[in-house]
Amino acid sequence: MLHYVGVVPDASRLCNQPALANVCAGLGPGFHRILLNDGRVSLTLCLGETQAMLGEQVFHADTVFATAPADKWAAQLLTRRCKRGTRLCVALTAHTPDSANTTHTATLLQAAGFVLDGPAVDPATLTGTFNPRWELSNSRTPTAHIAPMPARCAVIGAGLAGASVAQALAVRGWQVSVLDQEKIPAAGASGLPVGLAV
Repeated sequence: MLHYVGVVPDASRLCNQPALANVCAGLGPGFHRILLNDGRVSLTLCLGETQAMLGEQVFHADTVFATAPADKWAAQLLTRRCKRGTRLCVALTAHTPDSANTTHTATLLQAAGFVLDGPAVDPATLTGTFNPRWELSNSRTPTAHIAPMPARCAVIGAGLAGASVAQALAVRGWQVSVLDQEKIPAAGASGLPVGLAV
């Protein structure tokens, strides 16, 4: 499964993307989990101010696609979502059209620990790798961020909540056993008020 985290100010930015237009219509600010391509792509869509949304995340990405950071704080915020070896592709926006601003963006990224590639094939992008000259703090060591391996679990109840939890865990690789007093799922009344609206 490909896990993708996208941060945009609002859902209207996605209206011109055919694959997302229907599933993103009417979404409000906050975090939204969307499964695409028959569940093989998991999109965590963050709608809101970029720096605030990134500050709420705890992942370390393999690849980061971003617009040019406005200042050193924005560049450092990008590094918090990177691990050593993370690839970076920065699109130079309308705010960075000339060589002086491109140089400024490159300087910000290099100071934050990115090693930039040579001259880009596309002059509107900068690419590189997060590989700072300094040692990363203990909180960035690989052992501190080892994701727990999926294991076995049991879910009690095969109603709306139980079936949803079981499905979400199974998608993440867990071996799930669902236990219910009935022989088939959803055979009884749900104990959750949401069941009344279904």
